[in-house]
Amino acid sequence: MLQIQPEGTRAGTTPKVDLPPQSKFGFVGRQDEMARLERAFRESRVVLLTGPAGVGKTELACGFARWLIDKETEQGDVLFISFEYGAGLCRVLHEIGTTIQGISFARLSLEQQRRWAVDYLKSNPCLLIWDNFERCFQYLEEEESREIVDFLRDICDGSSGVLITGRRKDWLYSPTAGGIDYVHEEIGGLKDEDTRQLASLILDDAKVESHGLGAEYEELLRAVRGNPTSMKAILPHLKEHTPSELARVLREFGQGDPSPSDVMDAALDCSFSLMSARTKAHQPFLSLVRERVLLDVLTFITQGEVYLSVMGEQMGWGACRSFLREGSAYGILESISPSVYLIPPRTSPLLRRHLEGLLTPDRIDTLDQEFLRVYADLGEYFLDNLASDSSTDSTVTGVLAEEANLLKALHMAQTGEQWDNVQLVLQPLAQVYKMQERVLELRRLRERLLPHVGPEAEQAERRGAIELWMYLQATEINDSISRHELDRADDICHKVLEFLESKDVSANQPQIASICHHLGLVAQGKEQNEEAREWYNKSLAIFEPMGSEVEAECADNYHQLGLIEQSLKRYDEAEDWYRKALEVRERLGDEAETASESYQMALVSEARHDFEQAGEWHHKARLAYENVGDKANAAAVYHRLGLISQAHFDYEDASEWYQKALLAYEELGDEDSGASDYYQLGVIALNRFDYEEAEQLINLALDAYEDLGNDAAVANAYHQLGVVAHSRQRPRKAEELYHKALDIFVKLEDEIAAAISWGQLGLLCEQLQNYPHAVWYVAHTYEIASAHQLPLLQQAGRHLSSLREKMGTEAFLECWQEVSDRDILPELDG
Repeated sequence: MLQIQPEGTRAGTTPKVDLPPQSKFGFVGRQDEMARLERAFRESRVVLLTGPAGVGKTELACGFARWLIDKETEQGDVLFISFEYGAGLCRVLHEIGTTIQGISFARLSLEQQRRWAVDYLKSNPCLLIWDNFERCFQYLEEEESREIVDFLRDICDGSSGVLITGRRKDWLYSPTAGGIDYVHEEIGGLKDEDTRQLASLILDDAKVESHGLGAEYEELLRAVRGNPTSMKAILPHLKEHTPSELARVLREFGQGDPSPSDVMDAALDCSFSLMSARTKAHQPFLSLVRERVLLDVLTFITQGEVYLSVMGEQMGWGACRSFLREGSAYGILESISPSVYLIPPRTSPLLRRHLEGLLTPDRIDTLDQEFLRVYADLGEYFLDNLASDSSTDSTVTGVLAEEANLLKALHMAQTGEQWDNVQLVLQPLAQVYKMQERVLELRRLRERLLPHVGPEAEQAERRGAIELWMYLQATEINDSISRHELDRADDICHKVLEFLESKDVSANQPQIASICHHLGLVAQGKEQNEEAREWYNKSLAIFEPMGSEVEAECADNYHQLGLIEQSLKRYDEAEDWYRKALEVRERLGDEAETASESYQMALVSEARHDFEQAGEWHHKARLAYENVGDKANAAAVYHRLGLISQAHFDYEDASEWYQKALLAYEELGDEDSGASDYYQLGVIALNRFDYEEAEQLINLALDAYEDLGNDAAVANAYHQLGVVAHSRQRPRKAEELYHKALDIFVKLEDEIAAAISWGQLGLLCEQLQNYPHAVWYVAHTYEIASAHQLPLLQQAGRHLSSLREKMGTEAFLECWQEVSDRDILPELDG
């Protein structure tokens, strides 16, 4: 049986519930069906729920999930994924991983994401709802469909359940789906009692008096066969029509008594036929729109000359709002807000039939081209606004609201080889995908486009798509560098550079300089600092003579040269480069980049132990990040300010900064990035001898570090937890934790960190009067500290002298020689 419970979930986390909102009528009936689903999950981890169109499969699936949540005192993760317009594996993994794990999940490779998701879903009792899953076979390439089915096969024998909705189950009979164990449940319309309950809610909402409707009303209810969508389309018309009139029209469209599989289409046709003439004339245009329509965008199209020439009438804002509202009132559309309407997939075929009845194919094609033109213009508008700090958030919301339509426009432009429009539509999508860390989805989008544009530059040039090709390569270079796929980025950079240098070099100078900069980033990522410096200087040699037009690009090179010098601990040179970059950023009024340069100046000051100057630079960076609304980088500054206060033993001030950083990460939904703040708060609690709080906070950090795969941080957390246990007089626990830390430090070849853990184990063994083991541990600390001339050397020497005194010289030397053959006595006596 499927159990939605917390066993196996990450300690300290709250299970995630991500379900679409309930309809305004709520969830009605279906008690027997939910019991059947519960029984089905006792037999299999995969349950396929099918039924006629409009019968309420999605509402039942979500209702079942909410019922499970209410039934259990605790629940595991419940996640809803719609496949209505295709959702490839990248999207599925992104939605699962970022919902459960946070945005840091998106930074993993596709292989790492898939492996994590499979392991998590097999180990933890989650419920996934895959809605309209069969649609992925309509929208995705065969290979992408196979990826999704393979993923389903891999998770279906674990702890999680997958509830799949759809009209058909034939996809399960394909060779691709072989090996998936499932139970099939089919549902029909609502029972009579539930039909009456939903009908009453619909009539109340439509302000229709239900008393006195009589036997004809009962006949109408029987005719709609308990199909909720049909009821929402038909029953509101009782405001103007009698039940018998509606039943008659329904029979006309259903060719008699419509069957369960046909009743929804008949009801929608019936509802459409009874709407106003103006709505019937203009609503079919919405068949060109995918998923949702924004009132402002619709108005812009319908007020245009092309719309007037094809449809014979222009529609203003008020007229558009009226026919949208009418469509919502009678079940053709769904209202999300007063200005945003959903176009259900069930509606599009109806509207398309009516559009084809109104217009010839060439006139429909004219509207298609107008749709593409408008969305290309909208893409350009979005792109301009994304460059504006003041409107970024609202623009991102707009792009996401129009994502389905932008993707449709992108496909249309690609099919028609309108490369300029492809780029106009793609650019805002690419930028928003990158902002949301949906880099793998963006890569798949590029992979679909490149075969049409031309995989190689010469092919793209022949097709007139070279600018688009260059753009696609540039975004792939940036994404590969951000994901540390440096060999991939290096190959693409050299391919582009070779093409540019084969043409008119003078005309391509800015692009060549940009590629040189990216090759510098690649070399720097590989820690090839000299090669990186050469590439940045080549870039500057081109950009600097070009003057003010490319000042920002020059500053980018200055910044990277500063990072190189900083990594080499050449702080004067690093500061000089950062100052040059800062002057440019301030002159251009670029607050975000000004903050970045100020932050680096602060880190240089920290490295020089000039904490007062570091604090001033950090506060300058903080104000700039806050002004531009960059919460993530502001949180990083709060953390550094906390470290500075902590170094001055001002624990109150440090705690306030760490708490502020944690609040920022919480608002971003990225709690894992606050791991270091939990860790430092734990260290502060340890310094205050509040061992219980220290243990709790450091464990929170440890969970996040483990999720992030940060082994060095995990080891540090184990070490500090060992100190806590040591301080609480729990020697066995402390020993276990120190050894966990030590195992990782040795694996990472971090001798200095290992030396500290060796030393703590030595102290622990001395307290337990296990002097031979204490010598063995402290000898390792002494040898490492001696090799690296660490301040720890004197402390280790004193510790060895103390052990020699307690054990006697002969016994001490016997233990020492198990670790080292050096003559230690003169060093201790000296």
